Amino acid sequence: MDSSRQNSKNTSETLWLRIVYAKSGSVLGVFRAFFLWPLSLVYRFGFAISKLLAPKALELRIPLIVVGGMTVGGAGKTPLVALLVRLLQAKGKNVAVVCSGYGRKDKTALIANGVTLLSRPASETGDEPRELAEQFPEVFFAVCESKREALGALSMMKSLDVIVVDDGFQSRGLDPDFSIVLINSRSVAADFRLLPVGRLREPMEALQRANVVIYSKLDSIDNKPEQQITKAVGSNYTGVTFNSAINLAVSCVYPTHSEASQGQELLGAVLLVSGLADNSDFCRSAERLDIQSVGSIGFPDHFQYDTESVADIATQAKELGAAAILTSAKDWVKLKEFDWSLQVWVMTVRAEISEEEKFSGLMFSEIFPISNMLD
Repeated sequence: MDSSRQNSKNTSETLWLRIVYAKSGSVLGVFRAFFLWPLSLVYRFGFAISKLLAPKALELRIPLIVVGGMTVGGAGKTPLVALLVRLLQAKGKNVAVVCSGYGRKDKTALIANGVTLLSRPASETGDEPRELAEQFPEVFFAVCESKREALGALSMMKSLDVIVVDDGFQSRGLDPDFSIVLINSRSVAADFRLLPVGRLREPMEALQRANVVIYSKLDSIDNKPEQQITKAVGSNYTGVTFNSAINLAVSCVYPTHSEASQGQELLGAVLLVSGLADNSDFCRSAERLDIQSVGSIGFPDHFQYDTESVADIATQAKELGAAAILTSAKDWVKLKEFDWSLQVWVMTVRAEISEEEKFSGLMFSEIFPISNMLD
């Protein structure tokens, strides 16, 4: 997808969100009522039909953990997948991860360990698989649009103990041993309406399939989500819930041998650059770290950068007098393929979960019941 098409997509998504959050009675609110509500009913009907036509659940000899979200947009699934991998590896388990590889140009299924993934360009691997591969080069990844195809390939590997599927809660034909659903704690009431009126991927009663619901993106695991969120969840789900917060850090990644990269603090105002599902969330995270910015540039999620877009970023940074660029780890796996005329800093996100020992115990009791009985 070229820059003009991606920018058009970004404009369309911005307009759609304005309609979703518009007040009732406003021009956009009236448009939503007369045009999007009927489409939402069609979407609900189509979703029900897809459930009836879903293929028979794939039978695997390997335990399967599925991570997903109820709404479109960033709920923090990838940081949670990284946390799960760390928890599983801490127990000596050999883990594989399934990712869709959204935004990549090459749609061919890619089955490889992290080291091999890192030897390929991001356009072939996708940004999220590559971001995870940099953290876990020894882990095997299956990057494929079809979760069933990916799982079929991984199931042939006898050395695996468990498979984690990123963004797989809505995938049909899977029979997970443990399902985790993330609810973005920064959601508002309008988000819990079915697409395209709101951001719900499927009706909220689907939460009944989940083993665990996690309220994500809290500033602290000691915080509680807003009442409107717990009310929307509680009327459809009575199981176990946990809180999840994100720990943020920044580091200089370009040039890699600069003094700043060796521990000095970020000095001066930066230009914020991101291509995420929620670019405003990235800006808020920078504010949490008390980072001064001269402005921000937001691209569509999974944006494929090219020489033109990189040149535009560098030009705007220079015109605004930015001391450096600050971007996300997800964006850096693509931006690192280009040369830069100024410092580039990366914000990394690491998830933590409340009552981690309780969560880990619950997960292991479901996916390894026999081994837990023997322990």
